[in-house]
Amino acid sequence: MDKFPFGEYTINTKVDMIKKNAFYFVSVISDMELPILPYRNMKTGKLLFPNGCFCGLYWWEELQLFLNQGGVIKDIYYEIEFKESDYLFKDFAEICKKKREMSEHEKILWKLIPNSFIGRLGLKFDEEETRIIKNENYDPRKLKVICDKRIHNNWLVRIKTEEGTVGKQNANVLYPAIITAKARILWWESAQAVKKNGGRLLYCDTDSIFAAFDKNKKPLGKTHGSVYWDPNKPGTVLDDAVFATSKVYCILYDKKQVMKIKGISGKLIKDYDMNKFKDAFFCGKTENFKTVVFEKKRMRIKISELNKMIDFSLYDKRIFNLDKTETTPLTINTIPKYA
Repeated sequence: MDKFPFGEYTINTKVDMIKKNAFYFVSVISDMELPILPYRNMKTGKLLFPNGCFCGLYWWEELQLFLNQGGVIKDIYYEIEFKESDYLFKDFAEICKKKREMSEHEKILWKLIPNSFIGRLGLKFDEEETRIIKNENYDPRKLKVICDKRIHNNWLVRIKTEEGTVGKQNANVLYPAIITAKARILWWESAQAVKKNGGRLLYCDTDSIFAAFDKNKKPLGKTHGSVYWDPNKPGTVLDDAVFATSKVYCILYDKKQVMKIKGISGKLIKDYDMNKFKDAFFCGKTENFKTVVFEKKRMRIKISELNKMIDFSLYDKRIFNLDKTETTPLTINTIPKYA
């Protein structure tokens, strides 16, 4: 719904302040209980939110929030500044919003459509693609065919493409980068509102917050930032919860158990209850779970079963205290040589 940049841009190396419609490669000093700026660990690929001194390329709005909350920008190495901006996606966003209000089925569909759109904009380059071609139009001499398979009157063909063509058309990583930055700002402001109103943050995902409140001060029916505590929605009030690591948790509400272990189907962990989960978490155990894996390579699909090990003590985005009831931020100090 917001304005987004487009058109021509300039890269400036002599910069002394943060302006609108620009990305900035900066080194920063962060010292916050709930750090704002993300940092990509180049060895593990994980996105962290640490304190300390580090570098990154950030959208100007995220840097403004960081500065407003006491963060320090040590050096500005360059900026990527856009000359123009407009409400590029507003009409599309309004259509999606209206459609989601029509029915539960429409809600699901019109949530997937903008998600797919954002994903399309961030596609990686690929040098192969799959095409379905009618029999009368299929001429393998004109294509760099890797493998093919005839299905009735069509050919399913895997071909070699010109370098960098697949994933490049209609892709622009600029917009997913800005959208995720805006989403992180909304989440951070909501988390701060939860804390301000007496909540203790327990766990978060991309678009959700779990928090503990005094039993006599439940926030039902109230809004904290972008979070609305819906009294009519099952699961708003939990009876018990354990959060071990990213996308690994178990919650209880209305005599119902919901367990999530990333990469493991819910059907495969139906006999793994809250007590076992707590024991594995507090004792730092590693558990084995059987899971089904689908592998697709060119035209072949392989289905196999393997054991997946889940280490319940392997949380490395913040630091647990000894009894695992609180966490503190990581502290890193890494300034790359090219900065």
